[in-house]
Amino acid sequence: MRVTMTNIAVMANVSQAAVSIAINNKQSSRVSEAKRAEILALVEKLGYSPNVSARNLKGKGTNTIGIIGGFAGVATQSSLIWRITTLLRERGYHSLMVNSFTDKREESQIINEFLAHGVDAILISSLSDMTMDLPVPHLRVDTGEESCDIGIDKNYGGYAIAKHLIEEHGHENIAYITFTDYQTPRYEGHLIALAESGRSRPAEELFISTRNNINAEKQILDLIN
Repeated sequence: MRVTMTNIAVMANVSQAAVSIAINNKQSSRVSEAKRAEILALVEKLGYSPNVSARNLKGKGTNTIGIIGGFAGVATQSSLIWRITTLLRERGYHSLMVNSFTDKREESQIINEFLAHGVDAILISSLSDMTMDLPVPHLRVDTGEESCDIGIDKNYGGYAIAKHLIEEHGHENIAYITFTDYQTPRYEGHLIALAESGRSRPAEELFISTRNNINAEKQILDLIN
């Protein structure tokens, strides 16, 4: 039998509103910290989860955030999404996650599924330009585009890494290994750091792209040896 908020209220000898306050991590003088802890302990013990469909019918929020992309294949993005989902969970929110979409049809399908589930907002970490008008708040995080809401200064990142290797470790010949086969903002920052230190533009063999490059391993080993 599905555990309901009413069941928990009866067991904790409180109102259903008090259970809602505790579960949704809301601040209220109506629920003491001791009682809040008791309610949350029952929630965990009984495996309670909110009835999303019922909340949608009542026009209430679902405390659910849809997340698109950024958690498969790229370590830095995976770490970012892991941190975001952890903070959401600590604040009483659930996450629905899917990997990055590859075309407009898939984009529409995923977003419509999120909306049907009643998500309160959508977080986007994908290279899609997201041309759809969304009826819920949405945030673009590190999408690789200037139009994203929260991004990473990749130019400065490349600059800082090269500057550290030069000034703190005294390295002269610094190879740049990347998955892309073109100059990215990180590489541009890398070149700026080299120029500031009085070094000329690195030789061609110091830029190695691993994309579709069966010789990448040999090229890296040749540089090391």
